[in-house]
Amino acid sequence: MLLTTTPGVPGKTLQLLGIVGAQEYCQLDATDDPAADPIRVLEKGRESVLEMLAEKARDLGGDTAVGISLSICSMHNGNCNGILIMATGTAAKFLGPWR
Repeated sequence: MLLTTTPGVPGKTLQLLGIVGAQEYCQLDATDDPAADPIRVLEKGRESVLEMLAEKARDLGGDTAVGISLSICSMHNGNCNGILIMATGTAAKFLGPWR
């Protein structure tokens, strides 16, 4: 599935199917575990959110999701620190080339 931040796909006509969104909370632990590195946590969370977004676009019959926007919010709750990663976009189906 093509995922893009652009509002369309050059050379393709799209049928817009609807807005899709996904979010994931990622815990940031203060450990020596390399898997807990904040950059790795962020990258893994971003990949996960985009996979969820693609699945939701497929559920609507889409071939692509366009206009994707990613947001990251820092969250603190007592001793717990984490980030909330959110993605929204528009599911679309390819109809053919521009006429």
